[in-house]
Amino acid sequence: MKMANVTDIKLNEESVTFPLWIIISYYGFVLVGLILNVCISIRLMQRKERGIFSLILHLTLVDALSTFVAVIEIWIINKQSWIFPAKLCRFFSGGEMLINTFVLYEIICINFHVTSTLNLYLQEIQNDSKSPISLSEEEDSDQFLVSHEEQNYNRNVVIDYRRRKTDIAILIPLFLVWFVGLSASIPQFTLSTTVTVQNNITLCTVFDIYHKRLLQNLSIVFRIIIPVPLLFLSLVILITKSYKSMHTTNLGQNLLARKTKKVQSILVLGTVLTVLYIIVSLQRQILAILHFFAQEVGTTNSADNFKIPPLQNVACSSFANLLSAMSHYACSTLRPIIYIVVLPELRYMFNFKQKLKCNKK
Repeated sequence: MKMANVTDIKLNEESVTFPLWIIISYYGFVLVGLILNVCISIRLMQRKERGIFSLILHLTLVDALSTFVAVIEIWIINKQSWIFPAKLCRFFSGGEMLINTFVLYEIICINFHVTSTLNLYLQEIQNDSKSPISLSEEEDSDQFLVSHEEQNYNRNVVIDYRRRKTDIAILIPLFLVWFVGLSASIPQFTLSTTVTVQNNITLCTVFDIYHKRLLQNLSIVFRIIIPVPLLFLSLVILITKSYKSMHTTNLGQNLLARKTKKVQSILVLGTVLTVLYIIVSLQRQILAILHFFAQEVGTTNSADNFKIPPLQNVACSSFANLLSAMSHYACSTLRPIIYIVVLPELRYMFNFKQKLKCNKK
């Protein structure tokens, strides 16, 4: 009798679902993020300046696509059964792996790009302080022309052909981020299918147990073991660089120094994005590890052997899994808000009062 009561309690916990109005309200919140990401993406495409803004552009585009994955995932977790066409299962599984893997690695890429750019600018400023030639925004194109008079010549012109490296290449890191995301998602695109288990519940999973465990191992390696230490390392570097740059007062007033101050503001952006991911999304990775260990220990329920995150998790209830998914995909709306608050280039686009004043003038 006691065992029956325990079983009933467990079944009741698994059957808990959110009311429809909460799900619809959350969809509205995610839709706001989709609109913001699309607007920011259009704005960034119009900019001639690349570098860090190209990385942010790719992140906003992927965040916009994540809205469609979030809608499907939240609905399926709440219904606790796959209700969409079977062919959509593999596209959902592969897309979820690609998008969430890309977001994690792209944040890491942004962090290291910002620190590398800041190091480059600070090094150039130190070199300029030792060189008689400096790049000032008040100077024109004749700044590299140095004239001096001698007895035999009325004028001699010395041209300095030195080239400055003021940007960090992004093509190779961006290619690697996409390569990792595609490599991790291809097995999901090819092996995912729908399986009907007891009580007529349909799961979007991998039917073969061997391939399912292989995919889980692959997911843990590419989404936890490799990127999470890099994420924390990049955060430590960002905080260190931010502290040092705040105490650097001899930047000067030339163009390179002005760019350095702009990079210092982007340091704040990288730090906030990283902290946001750790607080809101890292719990999703922890639940995936707990699910993996729970299945390795063994389950008596044969249906649990087919369950695979993020739609199912044997280490927690469906209610907890739903909360985890909702908090994770909330980042797709929070990140564009952070861009608008931190980056002046994007803040002006949404400052309607300032635009109205300019139009009146």
